Amino acid sequence: VFVVVLVVSGLFNIAYFFPIISDAFLKSSPVGGTDARPIITAPVVLSAGIAIMLGLFPDAGFHFYSLARLAASTIVMGPNGGGLP
Repeated sequence: VFVVVLVVSGLFNIAYFFPIISDAFLKSSPVGGTDARPIITAPVVLSAGIAIMLGLFPDAGFHFYSLARLAASTIVMGPNGGGLP
């Protein structure tokens, strides 16, 4: 049953994404096209910058690394357990 569900899901994914992929990679681009407007590229560039900064400095700002370490320690050792080394 699970294999059938996975196969059907894969077929739906192919049917959904194939037109997008074929338009993006298989069709020729119009001559004299322009770059995307800054309103379109700014969120992507901002998200990439934030992802890189959090990758290099995971505890900067909101202390995400410390919070994740505390959560993992609580899950693994329990609320009163020793914690992670």
